[in-house]
Amino acid sequence: FVGIPCTHYFDDFTIVVPEIISSTVDTLARRFFELLGWDVKVSKDKPMSRTFTALGVDFDLTELKSDDPRVVVANKPDRIKEICQKIETHLGQESMTPAEAAELRGRLVFSNSQTYGRMGALAYHYLGRKANKSGDSGALSQDVIWALRWWKKHVAEAKPRTVRVGRQRDPLYVLTDGSCDPDRSKPAGIKAGYGAVMFDPEDGALELFGCEVSDDLMRLLSAGGSKKQIVGQSELIPCHAAKVVWKERMTRRRVVLYVDNEAARFGLIKGSSPTRDSAWLLNEFWLEEAEAESNTWIERVPSASNCADAPSRGS
Repeated sequence: FVGIPCTHYFDDFTIVVPEIISSTVDTLARRFFELLGWDVKVSKDKPMSRTFTALGVDFDLTELKSDDPRVVVANKPDRIKEICQKIETHLGQESMTPAEAAELRGRLVFSNSQTYGRMGALAYHYLGRKANKSGDSGALSQDVIWALRWWKKHVAEAKPRTVRVGRQRDPLYVLTDGSCDPDRSKPAGIKAGYGAVMFDPEDGALELFGCEVSDDLMRLLSAGGSKKQIVGQSELIPCHAAKVVWKERMTRRRVVLYVDNEAARFGLIKGSSPTRDSAWLLNEFWLEEAEAESNTWIERVPSASNCADAPSRGS
C-alpha cells in the first residue's frame, strides 16, 4: 500500500474517554458523522456507559475506580451459547468435515482470546489435525470427541480476561531448564530432569527446585521407550511445576519466565503445539496461569547463563 491512498471501513466505532467529558464527546461524535453524511445504525447507537459491547465482545469498566482498578473483557453470552450448540450438534451427529473443524477452531481461537490465559492447546491440536486431514470421512475420533467436550465446558466456565491498570507490584523472575540424556538403566533408556530458580525482588527471596522425571511420566512421554528424545517436553515440565510450587507468590502478579529452548518459548507464547505431549503440558501451564490470574512474559536466556541448568541435573 506504499504511496497508495487507502480507506479503512469499520462497522463499530467505540469511544473511550474520561467520564467527565463523555456526554460532550458523544455529541461531537454524532455531529461529526452527520457532517460526513454517514448514517448511524440506531440499534448500535448506545449512550456512553461503563459497560459496552464492540465486535461481539463485552467490556466492563465499572471497576476502574475500585481499590483494584481493572478492565474486564468477556465473550457475549449469546456467542458462547451459539458455540456450545454447534459443538452439541457435531457430537450428536458424530461427524464433522475438515472444513467444519477449521471453521469451529477459528471461532474457538477468537472466543478464547477473551478469556484468561491461552488454554486449549491439546484441544486445538486434535481439531487442527481433523481440519488438515484430506479425504477425511467426517467421523469423529475419540480424541476429537474429547476436544469438543472439553471446549464446551471450557468456554462456558473460563474466567474473563482481566487487565489490571492500577499500581503494579514488582515482577517475579523465574528461570527454568530441562535435561535429557541416555541412561540404559532407565525403563525408557533415557534420563530426564527439570529444575527452576525463582527470585522475588520484593523480599529478596531466592528459591529453587530440581527433580528427575518419574518412570511413569517417562514411559508416557517416550511412548513406552520408543522415543529417545524428550528434551522439548522436559523444558516445559518445570514451567508448569513453577506455577504450582510458587503459586502463592504468582497470584495476580507479573512474572518474567526465562527458558533456554526456543521451541518451548514459542510454544508457551502461542499456547499450542503440533506435538501432542507438548500441547498437553502447555495446556497445564496456562490452566495454572488462569487460576492464579498472573501475567507471564516469556523470554529466552542463553544456556550458558541459565542458573537453572544445575538444578535440572540434580546439583
